[in-house]
Amino acid sequence: MQYYQKGQYDQAILYLRKAFEENPENTKLYTYLAYSYSAVGNHEEALKNYLRAYDLNPPDAFFTMSMASTYAALNQKDKAMIYFQKAIELNPQLQEAYIFLSTLLNEKAQYG
Repeated sequence: MQYYQKGQYDQAILYLRKAFEENPENTKLYTYLAYSYSAVGNHEEALKNYLRAYDLNPPDAFFTMSMASTYAALNQKDKAMIYFQKAIELNPQLQEAYIFLSTLLNEKAQYG
């Protein structure tokens, strides 16, 4: 986790993938791997890891919002809106989720 905290995401990915060999059901490993992949712009791999972590243990609002942002980055806006709404349900005080959701809803209204 120290590589992730230092912003050394490529190193974090290598370390976390190796850590899966010993603990393949660790939700935190999937979560940090997803965050690391997002940080380097590999949204497809990030999403795979977000979904795996979500299946193992439905996460908190911030995690759900991060997953929604990944869907948006992959231009899967309908799924992004679903997960932004879930993030809001988990934490109605999460202002960023409202902002992202309203942006997507405005785009949908303008461009269909």
